[in-house]
Amino acid sequence: MSIAVGLVAGVAFVRRQRRLASPLIDLGLFRARAFSAALVAYLLATFVTFGSYVFIAQYFLYFTVLVLWSPGYSPLWPLLLLASLVVVVGVGLLWARFGSNDVFSVGYRWLVAPPRPTTASSRS
Repeated sequence: MSIAVGLVAGVAFVRRQRRLASPLIDLGLFRARAFSAALVAYLLATFVTFGSYVFIAQYFLYFTVLVLWSPGYSPLWPLLLLASLVVVVGVGLLWARFGSNDVFSVGYRWLVAPPRPTTASSRS
């Protein structure tokens, strides 16, 4: 039903655009090979991206169910997700306060040479 409504609306839109003196979209663009090829590439990239989002979500749902019912499940796993949210919000706040150059330089420094934790054996 929704596909039929979409097709009818699309046909009505195209017919109206053909009749207007200054259309919203120049329908002659679709005759140009470069424009049509770019549009097809964009359409394929969108489908691949959306498909990967669905695949990843399904994988994590399946994995989470397996982990939740396994005997070695730790209830601390959701805290890892919460920690990632806190890091993202924290980086956003740092970005707003210090600017992109400072945040990028600290992030790249930690990426190249992460800070090392101090342990009792390294102090002696």
